[in-house]
Amino acid sequence: MLRKFSSLAKHAEKYKTLSVSVGSNNVAKILIDRPEKMNAMNWTMWEELKDSFDVVNKDPNVRCIILGSTSNHFSTGMDLSVFSDLFQAHKKEKCPGRARENLEKTINFFQSTCTGAEACNVPVLCAIDGNAIGGAVDLLTACCLRYC
Repeated sequence: MLRKFSSLAKHAEKYKTLSVSVGSNNVAKILIDRPEKMNAMNWTMWEELKDSFDVVNKDPNVRCIILGSTSNHFSTGMDLSVFSDLFQAHKKEKCPGRARENLEKTINFFQSTCTGAEACNVPVLCAIDGNAIGGAVDLLTACCLRYC
């Protein structure tokens, strides 16, 4: 149940890879929702995770966040399309210095998404069911508590 007064209510409908809600108990749920890809983390998911942590963190009514998934896999890690996109972007850049700078910006973006859970003002509990591989492990270790 998504409260009308929650700042997350305005953002929840635009998410393609997450299911988000804030219940009447003021607990926010951010659930990874790409079951057809075993919740592999594509670009969209990384952007939405960062945004959802930022939005929920600014909501003064939220007392706790539960990070989980809607399927029987937490996440199988980075979607291979992300690596393909990174490789193509690296190949297109002719200047080696700019290519390295772009790679650093990308790595900082992934890191800032993972630390979004750590930077929250309220506890973030991670509910892990099934696989948690690669980038998913980075994300879940940034949470306050992990339940498997």
